[in-house]
Amino acid sequence: MTTLLSRNFRYAILHPVRTSRMARIMRRWADAQPQVCEYCGKLVRRSKRQVHHCLPLWAVPEAAENPENFSLVHGGHCHQAAHLGNYAEGYIENWGEVCDVIRRKWR
Repeated sequence: MTTLLSRNFRYAILHPVRTSRMARIMRRWADAQPQVCEYCGKLVRRSKRQVHHCLPLWAVPEAAENPENFSLVHGGHCHQAAHLGNYAEGYIENWGEVCDVIRRKWR
């Protein structure tokens, strides 16, 4: 499983203090959410969950700490799918709509 630092290396290097604060905000946000993956709709164990930034940090760094930009997903396949397999450059613009389609398909 990848870490916040490895997934957002450029952001973390440029903003070390913000990265630490962002990690705390994301952890608190994730603890308060239903433990269900937004992508596949299945339960997420705490040890397997990750917080996805719908708008990636490299594209919209000012949205890094905005909970409206967060989505709870399984680490691994579901989070990789959210980035089209490339954490450094890939993302899905209509993330919420894609999740709705995937969940309906997997029911």
